[in-house]
Amino acid sequence: MGPEHQETVETMSVLATTLQEAGRFSEAEPLLRQTLEIQLRTLGPDHRVVLATTTSLGNTLIIENRFADAEKVFRQVIETQRRALGPEHPDTLNSMMSLGNALMEQGHYTEAEKVYLDTFHAEQRVLGPDHPDTAMTAYDLGCVKAHEGHKAEAISYLTQAVDHGLEPYGDIGMPNDPDLNWLHGDPRFTAVIAHAKEVAQTKQKPAPQRRTEKSHLPRQTAPSLTKVVKINSMASSPNTPDSNAPNPTTPGPAATEQPSFGTKHFLFVLLLAVLFFILGHSMVRHRFFQGGRVHRNGSVGQ
Repeated sequence: MGPEHQETVETMSVLATTLQEAGRFSEAEPLLRQTLEIQLRTLGPDHRVVLATTTSLGNTLIIENRFADAEKVFRQVIETQRRALGPEHPDTLNSMMSLGNALMEQGHYTEAEKVYLDTFHAEQRVLGPDHPDTAMTAYDLGCVKAHEGHKAEAISYLTQAVDHGLEPYGDIGMPNDPDLNWLHGDPRFTAVIAHAKEVAQTKQKPAPQRRTEKSHLPRQTAPSLTKVVKINSMASSPNTPDSNAPNPTTPGPAATEQPSFGTKHFLFVLLLAVLFFILGHSMVRHRFFQGGRVHRNGSVGQ
């Protein structure tokens, strides 16, 4: 097929994702760079696959604490995303968030605050004030305000994040976030921490039929296996009369026993369910690093 064949490049991308998930980021990085170089030649800089690979490279650099290198990558991809996707596309906003993280980790608080504010206002318009990404950006604004010594504004943003969709790991991890060390000892911050813990406990209560997967991939549906089993058992029950069945007292030619239609149907549905599960799991794992947002605590969100 050749080193630049589409299937070869796709395999390289999947391998890089597997290395990322295994925590082998130093091995994933050169593979991502090689993949990106080929994709730029064969697909062009504005292709969605190229943008996803570039974002994945930037996320890897952030996790490796190579924030200056990550800043360069995200500035490049944001410029392309604004042109190809639009300035308020969710992918563009995710990259802006990551750029803000890279800047803050380098101590560039003023510039990071501006990037966060632009992202926050756009997310409020596009995603809504209660979206987890909007809440996460509000949280990061609270962190950068804390670094700048603006305690009242920091606490205001943190409270807004808690009340408008911050994920439970953010609520629970707030007391141990080093970016908020400047706020310890302030009774207002103590109150926010207590409130965040209460909110986190409420969010973590199990709810019936709650959808927990982060991926937006379409869910595959299949007939209920319980229902199929029940139908099969009814069809094969000796108590169920069948007008077409031969009279057991009437002799007839011997026949080889064949699986009933219901049994074949059940096995076919079971096979489909297994295939859908394997395919869906693989796709979610691949998307995990391709389009996600890497938070400053190292977690990856969708």
